[in-house]
Amino acid sequence: MISEKILSQKFDAQNFKKFVAKILDFHDFHEIDKTDTVETFPKNLEIAPKKITEFFDEKLGENSFGVFVVELFESENLSAAARRRIIAAKLLGARRYGFFAFFVAGKTHEWRFSFVEKIGANSVLREFHAGENESIRTAREQLGVFFEDRKFENFVERKREIRNAFSVEKVSDKFYKNFFPIFQEMSTEVRSNFDGDQKRADDFALLFVIRVMFLGFVQKKKWLDDDPKFLKNFWENYRENFFGKNEFYEFWATPLFFESVNSFGKKVGLGNEKLPENWKQKLQMFPYLNGGLFSEHAVEKFGAKLSDAVVDKFFAFLFSYNFTIEENKPSEESLELNPELLGIIFERLVNKADGAVYTPRVEVDFMCRIALVKFLARKNSSEIETRDLYELFFREKGDGKNFDADQKDGSFSENQIKNILGILEKIAIADPAVGSGAFPVGMMQVLDEIEQILREKIGDENSQKSIFDRKKRIIEKNLYGVEVKNWAVWICNLRLWISLFIDAPDELKNSPTPILPNLDFKIRCGDSLVQKIGSKNFPVGRHADIRKHLKQKIVDLKRMKSDFFQNKIKDSWEIKTRELAIFREILGDEIS
Repeated sequence: MISEKILSQKFDAQNFKKFVAKILDFHDFHEIDKTDTVETFPKNLEIAPKKITEFFDEKLGENSFGVFVVELFESENLSAAARRRIIAAKLLGARRYGFFAFFVAGKTHEWRFSFVEKIGANSVLREFHAGENESIRTAREQLGVFFEDRKFENFVERKREIRNAFSVEKVSDKFYKNFFPIFQEMSTEVRSNFDGDQKRADDFALLFVIRVMFLGFVQKKKWLDDDPKFLKNFWENYRENFFGKNEFYEFWATPLFFESVNSFGKKVGLGNEKLPENWKQKLQMFPYLNGGLFSEHAVEKFGAKLSDAVVDKFFAFLFSYNFTIEENKPSEESLELNPELLGIIFERLVNKADGAVYTPRVEVDFMCRIALVKFLARKNSSEIETRDLYELFFREKGDGKNFDADQKDGSFSENQIKNILGILEKIAIADPAVGSGAFPVGMMQVLDEIEQILREKIGDENSQKSIFDRKKRIIEKNLYGVEVKNWAVWICNLRLWISLFIDAPDELKNSPTPILPNLDFKIRCGDSLVQKIGSKNFPVGRHADIRKHLKQKIVDLKRMKSDFFQNKIKDSWEIKTRELAIFREILGDEIS
């Protein structure tokens, strides 16, 4: 198939031209060197490409389409989707749509096939990974319609199909359709271990799935034996030598989960004769992740295990997709297996019986920004104009020619900036129905973006902190969530861990302390509709009416929870015991 031949190979401009011509149904492409356009890029953004080639057809102008090949400088970061979007918007000019191929000079084995659409004055970039070492399943499935014998009635219909091909929703639909039967098979396999209890069987299967998926992102950073395909190779080695013995889960997977990435430098697989010595040595050198994700849960202590056959199905399915460690943003979307896509999939899985749906990222982003604007307008003490807050939190419309550097971000005095930062650093944000975590992740992204803008304005030294440290601080100090379903809590935790982990600096790879924080007291399982016990009210927006000595106990409890978050306290038992005692004392006062 032409899409597979072109997308799974090194970048070639002529093949790319034929590929796009087939999608657009145009045949008379002309090639022109547009490298002189580099001079028009603002120098302060440091995004100017090395070479630009435009492929054009008279028909493309009529239909507002552009086709470009952009060669980036060696120092350019290919994963910087924002830079690719800015370049694309500049090259499109007045046109509404464009296809782009981006690659780093001298590294044609990896490239991006991007579709850019202007919506109003803003541009949105959606893209697939391509190249020799990339899985192209998603791109092949989404773009395959253009390489069939299908006839489009008109160009409007063709454009609609192009937008569908680059749609996160369409990609997630197909992923879920293929994933759900495998998940059901896993759950059905172990149900007898739980006396037919479907919920506990689902919990067991879900824990296996989310751990493997998380490690998929870890290996993408080459943190597992310096091998971006470690898990696939790990399974293939077992499969070639031991398939059918049904020992992978018990003797290979559990040492990986509960020993290797849940400790530092300890020998893995002691007394385990089923795991070969060479794999024990590799697993011993893995990063110390912890964070609760790789602790054994109660549901895993019933002797349940998965068959080799169902593990094979899951691995074959999962690793036919390309993992990407880029976090989608409202104007930049990777159409590979990314953190947001996982959120969509798991939201459907958790709410399959209730008909609930995943809130689109654009809507989440808007809700986060408008909520923070309204809160700051009400809470600030330095006469800040609301208009300035809107300019800070929302990009101006502009005329379609502005770059990010031209955007207004409010007019504030140094005192006003410090006032805003002081509020944002202490703000407590709770999602009472957190689902798979779209809202807290959205808030984390917006808070970090706004705080960085403000800190740079006043030269605050905290602006130099790594994004990993900044995100970790926001999760600890600002974000909270409640969800009635326990496994939704796990998925929300997973979503936060992935979002944090993708920005972990490489020096943490060999950290003797856990890299991931514990989220047990950040995202809680409970019913947020219940705010009264008897006549005692526990309000969402303020503290319960409690005596002074209890407030001090709560301050002490908060300190312990912070230590637990930072992995300074390993066991949550004492914290939970104290928490329950305080709660009982509050109720005891009310009864008295």
